[in-house]
Amino acid sequence: MPLLLLHTEPGNALQAEVEIDRVLGDERKPKCASCEARGAVCTYPDLQFIPKLTAAPVGPGKLRSSSYTRIKFVNEPVSPASKSSDTNSNCNGTSRSGSDSLPQGTRNHHSSSITIDSLLTTPPSVEECKRQRPLVDWHGYFDTRYVSAGGRHGALLRHFRYMMVPWIEAGDCLSRFGVDVMYFAQEHPFIQDVIIELAADQTNLMHHNRDAADRLKDKARIHALDGPARRVADSLLGITDYLRSGPLRWRSCLMYEMGLLSSELAVLSVEEPLQSLCKLHSRFDLASSILLRQHPLTPRSFYSPQGFPPAWDLECPRATYLWSLYHLTITLHFLHGPAQPFTQPLLQDSPHQTLSQFPSAPNSSAQWLAIWQSCQTWRDKRPLPMRPILDIGNIEAGQIDTRADASFPIQLYTNALAIQANINYHMCSLLLLTTKPRLLKLPGHQLFATSQSWHVQTIAGIACTNEFPEQWDPILIAALLFVSGDMTHPSQQNAMRVCFRKIRTATGIALDREVSELESLWAVGRLG
Repeated sequence: MPLLLLHTEPGNALQAEVEIDRVLGDERKPKCASCEARGAVCTYPDLQFIPKLTAAPVGPGKLRSSSYTRIKFVNEPVSPASKSSDTNSNCNGTSRSGSDSLPQGTRNHHSSSITIDSLLTTPPSVEECKRQRPLVDWHGYFDTRYVSAGGRHGALLRHFRYMMVPWIEAGDCLSRFGVDVMYFAQEHPFIQDVIIELAADQTNLMHHNRDAADRLKDKARIHALDGPARRVADSLLGITDYLRSGPLRWRSCLMYEMGLLSSELAVLSVEEPLQSLCKLHSRFDLASSILLRQHPLTPRSFYSPQGFPPAWDLECPRATYLWSLYHLTITLHFLHGPAQPFTQPLLQDSPHQTLSQFPSAPNSSAQWLAIWQSCQTWRDKRPLPMRPILDIGNIEAGQIDTRADASFPIQLYTNALAIQANINYHMCSLLLLTTKPRLLKLPGHQLFATSQSWHVQTIAGIACTNEFPEQWDPILIAALLFVSGDMTHPSQQNAMRVCFRKIRTATGIALDREVSELESLWAVGRLG
């Protein structure tokens, strides 16, 4: 605004003030549109300041009804702040109401008093900040430290529901396991205790806490359960053994659980929540079979595709995933199991046909070729949700990210279920190629699919380039350990070490023994 200069005589000061108000307006008291419309004059009453009242001393028998300057906590330990405030109040001659009438035993049991001023002006210590972790932080919902017993109970239940359940479900967003198992826990308190123990065990293992939670002492309560409830409790208790033991010792934990599965049992015939638990135990079994090179305990027909929708059904990615588990199961039985005829449907190139008869000759080239063709047909016909949204080969990956010395292929997926299904495919193909019959020609498929090195590199690339917490399935862990021995470059070995640390952080599964054996193998390779 330009500066306005008015030349006035000393006697015309009032006139000058009126002129300034006319030109500039009275900015201190604006006129409102309502008063102008009604022809009224805006009035601004004078401000009234209420004098501050000084509190009079309160006698021993007089209650403080109009002042709340102190908060008194009964039966709480005395804090340093309250000690100093009590000392100052005693020096000033102020006595607490009713303190003289208390018996000696009660006065010996100290109580603490904190002033509101100290709460507002004293900054919280670092320890208090830890205790008051805000729930707006995602990890704050699962923090079991610095919380009450009830808060710890709720945090462990949330840990199981939102961190363990997706891993048990293999990332299947359509699974009802999480809802059904929480209903079981609501109906059977013992199952809730098992869930709390399982979540506490995994939390301790994830944070490298050696003091794992004590096992349930009241084992008699599990015998009070019957039917599916008892089976669910047994299966949940068995998961803790997998977490505490390494992959090379998973086999010893499987005997009881897998012994309950009949040879003719199919996964689709089991209801939730037991279905997802049976699949989890079976995946641990298949992973153990890969590492130990032994026949799996999972029945051949457990993942039988009888009743599956087509594996490439866009609306049923779960069927595609179960087909991949079925391929892995029959591959391990074919490689390590006893020689026997096997009749189960397999995939053919036609998009709506399956091979109704498995070649009956045991351990024959025809059987090997039938499994191989079914695996490759699965890869060619898998639906879009099970395909990578980004697929870059080794050479192009090194050119895109020059800092990635490992140069693994880059395959990005939109869900953990697709990651695990494709890992199953690559593992099946790799195992079959290691036992390929001599002089057998593989017709009608890309050359890279017949390369063991391509499958090894792709398994490592999928694990390194995807970041789903629930992707660390037992089969993926076994596949990484299986292919890590072929990693000869130091950068690739470092990438594997990073993956193993992520596995420990996400699942709590200890890989100390397995990584130690790999380090020894890599050291021998460097010396050679």
